[in-house]
Amino acid sequence: MGALALAGCAADAGEGEAAPDVQVVTAAEAHDLMTSDRVVVLDVRTQQEYDASHIVNARLLPHDAIDAESAAAAAPDKDALVLVYCRTGVRSAEASAKLAELGYTQVRDFGGIESWPYATVDAEDGEGAGTVINDDLPVGVKVVCGKTKPVPDA
Repeated sequence: MGALALAGCAADAGEGEAAPDVQVVTAAEAHDLMTSDRVVVLDVRTQQEYDASHIVNARLLPHDAIDAESAAAAAPDKDALVLVYCRTGVRSAEASAKLAELGYTQVRDFGGIESWPYATVDAEDGEGAGTVINDDLPVGVKVVCGKTKPVPDA
């Protein structure tokens, strides 16, 4: 009788299976991964938070709006490396799980922008120009008079 009760508990645990595993990486690991050509960086905060400050080259995909269509628009290749962040790490964990459930195979959650020690873009005006808060810029970007500008190919 005890074995039957245990078997029932095991079956119940499987019914509400957790989201597929998502790899959690540090900010330094995420920064290193951003050099890949096939990487997509997703900011899953609100539009207002993104407008105030975001990681260079990040795409906005609010965590509460993630579905198959919005995810495909932000990250069309489900096999590309997808790096996800929010403000403190709570929404990025939820969003990463949603993306994995939608079939994304290389989702990496690196937590929140509050602990991001590298370059971010601060919106200054309605045209989306930005000021770099930190001078540790990714390759291909330089600061000119406080604005981020692409470096022309030499």
